[in-house]
Amino acid sequence: MDKPDLSSKPNLTRLAGSTLLSVVVASSPALNAAADAWSSQITLRDPEDNGYVAPIHVMLLPDGELMFFAESRLTENPYQSPMIDRKEVVFKMPSPAADQILFPPEIEVQNLYAETGLDFMQPSTSPAISIFDLDQNAAWTHRDDFVCAGHVLLADGRLMVVGGTRKALKQNGTIPDVGDVTTWDDYHVFGLPYSTIYDGISWSRTENFKGQGFLGQYVSSLTGNNDDLIWRWYSTATRLADSKILITAGQDYVLGGISKYVNYGGIANLSVELFDPDTNSYELLDDNSWSSLPIYNVDYSHVFQLPTETGGRDILMLGQFGIPVMFSTTASPHFENETYRPTRPVKDIGIDDESLTTDIVGAAETAVTNVIPEPNYGAATAMLPLRVQDGEWGYSNGSVIVAGGQMDTSAHSSIDVYDPYANSWLPSLDMGVGRHHPSTVLLPNGKVLVLAGHSGEYDPNLGRAQYIDPANDFSVTTGSASYSELRGYHSISILLPDGRVLLGGGTDDKDALAEKTHLRYYSPDYIDEPRPEIYFVSDTNFDYGEYFFITWDMDTPVEEVVLMSLGSMTHSFDANQRYVQLEVDISIILPEINAGATLFKAPPNSSVAPAGDYMLFAIDGNRVPSVSKMVHLD
Repeated sequence: MDKPDLSSKPNLTRLAGSTLLSVVVASSPALNAAADAWSSQITLRDPEDNGYVAPIHVMLLPDGELMFFAESRLTENPYQSPMIDRKEVVFKMPSPAADQILFPPEIEVQNLYAETGLDFMQPSTSPAISIFDLDQNAAWTHRDDFVCAGHVLLADGRLMVVGGTRKALKQNGTIPDVGDVTTWDDYHVFGLPYSTIYDGISWSRTENFKGQGFLGQYVSSLTGNNDDLIWRWYSTATRLADSKILITAGQDYVLGGISKYVNYGGIANLSVELFDPDTNSYELLDDNSWSSLPIYNVDYSHVFQLPTETGGRDILMLGQFGIPVMFSTTASPHFENETYRPTRPVKDIGIDDESLTTDIVGAAETAVTNVIPEPNYGAATAMLPLRVQDGEWGYSNGSVIVAGGQMDTSAHSSIDVYDPYANSWLPSLDMGVGRHHPSTVLLPNGKVLVLAGHSGEYDPNLGRAQYIDPANDFSVTTGSASYSELRGYHSISILLPDGRVLLGGGTDDKDALAEKTHLRYYSPDYIDEPRPEIYFVSDTNFDYGEYFFITWDMDTPVEEVVLMSLGSMTHSFDANQRYVQLEVDISIILPEINAGATLFKAPPNSSVAPAGDYMLFAIDGNRVPSVSKMVHLD
């Protein structure tokens, strides 16, 4: 069958009798499940040692499978399983079938960690260890894992994992107890010095990063050597319009014997660099310095490729201080600070190394006022749906929603929207429940789903999904279905190809060793409605600005077509989440083939929709989405 030429607008009526349009390919059957409903818990088990697996990161891959980075322990109760008994887990799992409504109580996962090529029990020779260890003859080894890495899909569908965790332990040293600082001297946790790329079959390692953090800079100043002094932990990876990957901030040192010199906390890496997948190389854009502090978030800076430039900058960054930062890879200077989130509880404090405590991990405090100036710590964010008609829903395309945040501030129960083009915030909305470390999931009907989080104590409303509808003045509605467990720090959520949402892991509070070892599926409020059904897509490889069409079931006429990028989520932030409405030229009924057809245009450019893989959803007049089809945009 020849591929039709759609570089210019075709006539759907003429195509109605063609062989191409006559092919009606049924999609997955409709889901016969209740809306606003949670599945039962599904516990994840490691058959190698009958352990329990706690998911901390999740990514949707182009083949529809889900990739997880996790840790396993020998007991379901986290407090009965010491750190020495835990191990790194990397596993994949298929997305549920569109008609699947029953799930097993347990799933055994296959641990792929050994296939990743990560260092395992390798000698550690970093000068950062030798400088702080009084025993110069001690031998150290380290093991690497992907927990606390950044990750994003490359334009060609490969998965890039930026940094991660390196645990170094002195031979015959004291096994550390995270809750007892007196046991930390024989233990160090750094970031990783490199990225890892997965092509669907095998893993490969990039060259080392260029951006050094505060610890690396300090040790380098003492030794005159930069070797093995660059690490990244909690760095954010963002796919840009030119398909390069922006790597933003994070930490170089996390926890251990060196922590006693910085108030028992971690040490930041505020540098920014750029990875070029074509050359497999890094370019340092900004050195680590206190002037970059506004972009810092202990749990990943939230970074967005804007659909258009404003003031010569096309990247928006949000750190834990609630200060939007406009960024450009080419402008000088790269950074430009904007207007504080309205829930920020203090005035401009002139952020620098003198006004903040040395330890900027966690709740940084001003030396004078002793006020927590970081409303966005523990907030979830998402870029709002990009509409063909900019401003149609009362905000500029590129605006970002911020949900929840720091406890003991008004941000904890607030929803705020920042418009980078007006440099202003819309009036705050009240969720009615405090959510620290929630999730914000873009749904294909344009609503924003807010899930999970914690409030310091149990609140039954935390188990209910909340819907933010930007099409209706950002109305807030709360579902009736609830789950009983708390899912706070380290919880994960992601949109699935059938329109459901996965939610898993999480702790009761901020105890990073007490993640839950199970997950649930959530059926949003559209699941039990009559849903559009995509029969056929004219081509699954989209070119910018060109025409494509779908055919669909006449019983549910299609009015909109949207692209949803494949999620890549951890720590309340999905680095790959994006909703792009496509320009529809015409939707008609084609009685010759007993189907309807919609002609639409691919996105105009890569700033609106960076090249890569997307889910294509058809939406009817009641804003009910179909099951998606996977497409690639380039």
